[in-house]
Amino acid sequence: MKDKFELIMKIVAIIIGLITIYMMILKLTNHSPTVDAIIGTIIIGNTGILGSIYKFKGKTEHFMEESKEKFARIENKVDKIELDLNDLKIESKLTRRDIELIKHRLGIKA
Repeated sequence: MKDKFELIMKIVAIIIGLITIYMMILKLTNHSPTVDAIIGTIIIGNTGILGSIYKFKGKTEHFMEESKEKFARIENKVDKIELDLNDLKIESKLTRRDIELIKHRLGIKA
């Protein structure tokens, strides 16, 4: 649905652009369109283009907000993983120390 709307807006903008160019050519060859009519088609064409730009801007802002949330979640997960790794390092040092203590008490040499 969204893609169809964008396609229609592009087609309308192209048609209005072609009509504007045609009207300017007619004006340059001293034919009927008035300057007001040409300016009107330019304004209508620009309105369509601005509408597309604002829609794109809205999509971009929405994407950026979603990305910020996702990156925040990823950052939290990385922080948790870092804490878990630190805990594992501490536990492994304690385990090595306990093993060395047991070997020493049993008289086992490494």
